[in-house]
Amino acid sequence: MPNQFRYIILAIGSTVFYFIGCGKLLLLLFSIALITYIAGRQYTKKYTPHISVTLLVLILAVFKYSGFLYDTIMSIMQFFGGVPSERMISLALPLGISFYTFEAISYIIDCRNGKIVAERNFLYVYTYLAMFPTVVSGPIERAGNIIPQLKHPKSVDLNRFMNAVMLIMWGFALKLLLADRLAIFVDNVYSNPGNYAGTIVFFATIFYSFEIYADFAGYTAIAIGAGLMLGIDLSPNFDTPYLSSNISEFWRRWHISLSSWLRDYLYIPLGGNRRGEARKLLNLVIVFTISGLWHGAAWTFVLWGLLHGLYQVVSNVAKVPLTKVKQFFVVNGYSSFYHVLQVIITFLMVNFAWIFFRADTFSNATDIIKGTLSVTPWVFLDGSFLNVGLSRPDMTLMLIMLAILVMTDILNRRGIYIRKSIICQPLIVRWAIMISVIIIIATCGIWGPGYSAGNFIYSGF
Repeated sequence: MPNQFRYIILAIGSTVFYFIGCGKLLLLLFSIALITYIAGRQYTKKYTPHISVTLLVLILAVFKYSGFLYDTIMSIMQFFGGVPSERMISLALPLGISFYTFEAISYIIDCRNGKIVAERNFLYVYTYLAMFPTVVSGPIERAGNIIPQLKHPKSVDLNRFMNAVMLIMWGFALKLLLADRLAIFVDNVYSNPGNYAGTIVFFATIFYSFEIYADFAGYTAIAIGAGLMLGIDLSPNFDTPYLSSNISEFWRRWHISLSSWLRDYLYIPLGGNRRGEARKLLNLVIVFTISGLWHGAAWTFVLWGLLHGLYQVVSNVAKVPLTKVKQFFVVNGYSSFYHVLQVIITFLMVNFAWIFFRADTFSNATDIIKGTLSVTPWVFLDGSFLNVGLSRPDMTLMLIMLAILVMTDILNRRGIYIRKSIICQPLIVRWAIMISVIIIIATCGIWGPGYSAGNFIYSGF
């Protein structure tokens, strides 16, 4: 098919994809696309961008946060002796609404600010929002990156196709071989933390950090690979985040499309760092708290975001005193030991915050935290560690994949990319490697008791 008509097939395919997943809620996606298109065309009118963005935020709030707000009000009433009533209506959460709403908002604002030209063809705007590789869990794309590629998609040669296939295989390997096995261990512990020794609880928190990373990075790899096959280059969403040496760096490497969106459309409009240090720190707390609420309609998510905001505040406030301490004790800030220590401390801070992200309630989070404070190293000797929902073969495969993920990130940080190395091999070698990986995923991906392939974690946001 000619390139100029390829976006039509993508629009039809994305519509069918979303209808299968959400049914009649496809009308909401179409309505948001229509609002976005009209607002873009009418951006020169004084209040149109403001009204349309407010309307989009309200739509997101109604579908995602009305139940949360109702439950919060009922809890407050109950605290003061009132009698809470049951919800009369419970709205279904549309698939990917947090993602395509943010894309719609960025389109309207970019039109208003002159960063992009308002699109005349509605189908381009609709396809940009509904595109099946990104509509479920991102990346949160900018129209300035996607719409020109819809108009002029790249041709798909053999190297691009094989690169796409390897990305998709890597994504499925992260999901089916690692994330879903980690989930079995994590779910067992988080559902009954009191039944497990402290070291097992601690490792459950570590495993969740890697579960959500493997799950989300796996989805992103599949999405980017699918985009490559369509002749579209999607934005990267992860860049070795757990090798970050501080929290600011972590957020430059984790969920990059969301971090940059919050920076450009929330942090900077709030004043960024242009209104003094105190206002800058307040803006950071506001942005990260909203980030927590964006992830989920629960106070545990809000606390998770607030924690990351406070991490940023402490990091900024402690920067000068820490420099003086290093100078006083003659600490070499460029030594490998110091860098590794920074990475470990940053990971443990991120890992602690993930407890609230994963826990169903504050009580559950408290139980997990209490459990991690108990050191019980004998669980590795008495077999307890191998009795948390996974058989020995499952545990072995999980740990091998975990080691592969960590080593891959370390190599990537050093500029060594396994995928590029494979592409440089002779064609027969490339096909042999890909077929072998497909066989491993097909056989090991359904291997082990109690296993079931769950949904991607971020598809619920």
